[in-house]
Amino acid sequence: GFASDAAPRGPPEPIRATIDAADPLYTLLRARFQQRPIWSRGALKASLPADPLRSEDKLRFLLPQLGYYFSSGPWRNCWIAYGYDPRHTPDARLFQVLDLRLPTELDSLVPRKSEKADVAFPRRLRPLAPQKPPQGGAGGGGGGGSGGGGAA
Repeated sequence: GFASDAAPRGPPEPIRATIDAADPLYTLLRARFQQRPIWSRGALKASLPADPLRSEDKLRFLLPQLGYYFSSGPWRNCWIAYGYDPRHTPDARLFQVLDLRLPTELDSLVPRKSEKADVAFPRRLRPLAPQKPPQGGAGGGGGGGSGGGGAA
């Protein structure tokens, strides 16, 4: 977690015992952590070459062999290389997670995850529904036409 005292130096012994340094995916992931010390799962997956045999289960098994996980704080949901403590390294600010949320009144513009099945042509926003003009009443001035206002 974010508030613990020290960053882990390496995996716990039960996890260390499962490391297969000859595994090609392990080697590739280790190289990624040498390139940079902090990765979100999405960024890490996007950095790997496409492989139809690579599974989420395999990543779930290998990541704890290479790093530890922050579940809160500025590096929430990130994997961090063992021995690296972002809380004491100013350059780690580059890898902080930004969590942006839309106001609830805009929810209808964004497709739900279950609606994102069309991967070939994803829609980022739903089209806006036509807005009805406000119904007349006092005040307002919308006007058109020739309506007075000037000296005669």
